[in-house]
Amino acid sequence: MSKVSDLRNRLGMTQEAFAEFCDVSRASIARYDAGAPLSRLNAEKIARACDVSIDFLLEFEAADEGMKVPFENDALPLSEDEKQVLDDFRALSPRGKRRAMETLQELHIVYAKQ
Repeated sequence: MSKVSDLRNRLGMTQEAFAEFCDVSRASIARYDAGAPLSRLNAEKIARACDVSIDFLLEFEAADEGMKVPFENDALPLSEDEKQVLDDFRALSPRGKRRAMETLQELHIVYAKQ
């Protein structure tokens, strides 16, 4: 399984929804799901949308054996509130998810300074 399809599946999205969420074409997501190499531009878009590093997406699969993916349950324990937020986020449409991410980024900027 490719890193892109792994991320997409962890977010519970179809290829079409994930493509819209990441602002790339559905055809590109289908190619990446099949194991095609990512373009640098699409890797940047997917990394930004999924909050992972570009290096994570572009490194060879074999080099990542044993590395934790940010979405693994044991990589970061979640509080009940965080689990609820994640469940609510997953229930949103791709447009709603983009807006939620924009809002969270705005909140981070405001409250990180305090």
